[in-house]
Amino acid sequence: MDSSDLDELIDRLEGLVHLDHPEKGYWKEVWSLVKEIGGSFKETRYESKADKDLAWDRFQGLCREAK
Repeated sequence: MDSSDLDELIDRLEGLVHLDHPEKGYWKEVWSLVKEIGGSFKETRYESKADKDLAWDRFQGLCREAK
């Protein structure tokens, strides 16, 4: 997976976290995506450490919002 793919997954998570009217299966989808993104950080290279840190911080913020 490249960094743009991972960023797209984070965008998808953001959309789910900010969804106004979640439907059945919502939380399962959210936590499944969180698990996929978390695992993908280990294998994905970003242009710079700063870019990776920004993506990680954004991801962690969305996880806190979901909790």
